[in-house]
Amino acid sequence: MVAHSWILESVTLVGIAKNIKRLLKNSMGNWKTELNAYRTEMGEVNIWRGLFQGDSLSPLLIWDTNIQTDHMIEHRRPNIVVVDKDNKRALLIDIAVPADARVEEKEQENMDRYQDLARELKRLWKVETKVIPTVVGALGTVANGLEKNLKKAGSNATVELLQKDYF
Repeated sequence: MVAHSWILESVTLVGIAKNIKRLLKNSMGNWKTELNAYRTEMGEVNIWRGLFQGDSLSPLLIWDTNIQTDHMIEHRRPNIVVVDKDNKRALLIDIAVPADARVEEKEQENMDRYQDLARELKRLWKVETKVIPTVVGALGTVANGLEKNLKKAGSNATVELLQKDYF
């Protein structure tokens, strides 16, 4: 699941209006769902990560979903896709938390993994696409390219913010 702070940062990346971001942030604090098992009400739980499916903001973000394409593409399920139709761009964001010794390797792996999808979405959706691997090691190590990738996406997120969300 993706932390709410990174979802909010993704919304900022594509320049969505501040009032919409504020609405999303305020809504996230109230997201709850009721658990039922065998027709027995188990209680209500807060949703702290990911998107509450079915709300009116879901079309702004595509989260943990197979992206439909015209061609068979093996890797078509990044963690987050942010589509900005007004500026004709899409960000494919994949988040990983590998062992610290594999951080650099995992960043390159995630970058390579979604290149076919990025090319296909550029063709289908007529948008510029960027693959943004976000990799933080299990003990907090970050890849050398993390800050560059965040800047490439237009993000003001810091390494410290990402490390905080994982720990």
